[in-house]
Amino acid sequence: MRLDTFLRNTALILRKDIINYLCEEGSIRVNGVPRRGLYNLSGGEVIEFTLFNDQYQVRVLAFPTFKITVKEQWSFIEIIEKRKVHSELDFLPETTPMQTKRPKSH
Repeated sequence: MRLDTFLRNTALILRKDIINYLCEEGSIRVNGVPRRGLYNLSGGEVIEFTLFNDQYQVRVLAFPTFKITVKEQWSFIEIIEKRKVHSELDFLPETTPMQTKRPKSH
């Protein structure tokens, strides 16, 4: 089964345009190697990807033949690791509110 179809059918990433974007950026890796959406999975691979502020590491257990719900996805995937990744905005220094000056009376 193709990588993009697997991600979509298992409800890991629901939108195909996001899958294509992540594949073009090299953000979806299969067994540590960046892969395109057309890559054929054979089973047992480890898929790693970052989506928004979450980084996932997932093992392929089986292939669904159609789209499944989130409740059913556990029979097809095993989540090895899910962790939070800080965005660039978290590292910006805190800004102090500007103090407003009162106009001087003449």
